[in-house]
Amino acid sequence: MLVRTHLFTLLFLSSLLFVQAQQFPILPQIIVPQPIPTSTVELLGQTGQPVLVLTNTNPLKPYDFMIGATISGDNGIQGEINPLEKRPRFPIRLAPGQSISLTGDQLLEVFANYSIYDINYSGIDLRDLAMNQLFPEGKYTVCVQVYDFNNGNRLSSEMTGCTPPIIIRTPDPPIIITPRNRERVQRTIGGIVPFRWPPVMLPQSVANYRLRLAEVPRGLNPYDAINADNLLRWEAAALMAPLFIYDASLPPLPDGVYAVQVTAYDPMGQAVVKNEGRSDVVLFRLQTVLPDPPALRLPYNASVVPQTEPQNYHFSWRRVTVNGAPLNHDFKLARVPFGISPENAINDPSLFVAERTGLRSGTYYYGADQPALEIGETYAWQVRAYDPEGVYNVQNDGWAAVNSFTLGQSLLPAPEIISPPDGWEHTAPGGLTIACEWEQELPADIEVEYTFSVWDYDGS
Repeated sequence: MLVRTHLFTLLFLSSLLFVQAQQFPILPQIIVPQPIPTSTVELLGQTGQPVLVLTNTNPLKPYDFMIGATISGDNGIQGEINPLEKRPRFPIRLAPGQSISLTGDQLLEVFANYSIYDINYSGIDLRDLAMNQLFPEGKYTVCVQVYDFNNGNRLSSEMTGCTPPIIIRTPDPPIIITPRNRERVQRTIGGIVPFRWPPVMLPQSVANYRLRLAEVPRGLNPYDAINADNLLRWEAAALMAPLFIYDASLPPLPDGVYAVQVTAYDPMGQAVVKNEGRSDVVLFRLQTVLPDPPALRLPYNASVVPQTEPQNYHFSWRRVTVNGAPLNHDFKLARVPFGISPENAINDPSLFVAERTGLRSGTYYYGADQPALEIGETYAWQVRAYDPEGVYNVQNDGWAAVNSFTLGQSLLPAPEIISPPDGWEHTAPGGLTIACEWEQELPADIEVEYTFSVWDYDGS
C-alpha cells in the first residue's frame, strides 16, 4: 500500500511539471557579468557579452514571443518595460527545444522602436543615466517575463527569470596619503619626493594612474593650478603602482608651493571610477633642508696637543656629503695671539699659518714640511664644505665652528723594564725582583710615582 502511495505521488508531481512546462514553455535566464561591473555599458551587455539566455522547453512547438523586464533597487529606483503596452519592433523566434543567447546590443535592436518615454521608471532620470557612464550604486533585482507575440499570453513562469540581488558599488577615486594636504615637505639636497595613495580596485582589470604636479602661485586656487598647462611641472601617466617617486633624474623642483592630483582609470576603457577617477587636489609646500656644516673632531676644542718630533699633527672632521658624494672642504689654521679670540684670529689673513683647499676627505695631516708650530702658542682651525659647481648649499655657508688648541710639551717616554728580562721563567723558590729604568730631566717641583702591575698570562 505504501509503495502504491509513493507511485501515485510521483506521477502527480510529474504531471504538474509537464502541465507547467506546456503552460510556460520559455525559460529565461539573466546572465550577470562577474565581477559585477559598474558602468551602464558593461551592465547592459553592450560590450558583446551575452546578458540573456532563452530556452524553448517544448520539444514539439516553435514560439514567436516578446520579452518584458523589471528592475527594483533598494535605493528607490524602479523601472519596467511592458511589451503588452507597446510591442517591440519584431518577435524573437525559438524553434522546438532551441536555446539562444542575446547581448545587450541585440536586445536594443529588438526594442529599436522604443524611446525613453516608453519606459516606466521612478527614482532616477534616464537622461542623466544616458549621459553618465556610472550606474547608480545599490542592490538590484532584475526580472524578465516572456509573452506570446501574437496574443500576449504569458509564456514564462513567475518562478523563473529573476536574478539574485545584484550589488553595484562604484570604486572611489584615489586618496593621496603622501604628502598630506597643506603639509610642509622637507627634503635634503637632491633628495626624493614620494607620492603615495591606496590602490583603486576595479572589477575586471587593474587600474592605471595619472599624476599631475603643478606649481601654485600665491592667491591661486590649487584646482585651477592643477588644470593650467602653463603651471604644470610634471605629468606621469600609465603608472601601474600606487606610488610615484620624484627623484634627481627629473627636472629640479625649486622650493615653493605645489598641487598634486592622481587620476585612476581603466586602461581597457571599460570600468569607471567616481569623479572621473580624479582624486582631491593636495596642496603642499616643498622646502629643502640644507646639510649641516662639518663637525670638527680632532684636536678637541681648547685642548692641549703635545709636540711631536718631527711635527705631524692630525686634524679630522665629519665631512659633508650630498647624495653619497663628498663635497669639497677647505682647511684653515691660524695663530691666536693673546687677547684675540679664535673666531677673530681665523678671519685675519695676517695670522694664517696654513690653508688647504679642495680636500675631499675628512682628515688633514700637518707635517714637517709646514711652518713649525711653537710650544705654548694657541692656534685656531676651521673647515668649510662647499660645492665647487655651486649647485648645492650648506648651512652657515659651509663653515664649521672654530676650534682652538694649545701646543704643549712632548709626551715623556715610557720607562724601560730591565728586570725580569723578556721571556724569563722564575722556577726557584724566593721573591721576584721587578726593576725599571727611566731617565728624564724634570723640574724639581714634579714628583714621579711608579706603579707596577703583574698579570697571569695563559699564553694565548
